[in-house]
Amino acid sequence: MALFTPQEATLGDIEGEGYAFIRKTFRGKETQGVFFGTEEDTDALEALQDRDTVEFSGVVYYKKRSGGISERSKSLVVDVKNLVSVRAGERVDFKALAEA
Repeated sequence: MALFTPQEATLGDIEGEGYAFIRKTFRGKETQGVFFGTEEDTDALEALQDRDTVEFSGVVYYKKRSGGISERSKSLVVDVKNLVSVRAGERVDFKALAEA
């Protein structure tokens, strides 16, 4: 079972599903995420990789101290890291740079 569930989101002007989450790294906490678009969005998603920043609007998941997970809708300025074709369409991995 997946820890996080994709929900309605936008990346740039593209509508699809996705989410962001907080991850602890050796540099501290980072916000990373994924976005899923359709095969028809492939060209538009590839163009996002060439931009310095893109806006993501959707759900951000947070782990609670009590062990549960909460979610908040937010807009983030992100850097698109990777675009991969998957069975369901296109998956974009991103790293948040700041809140929008």
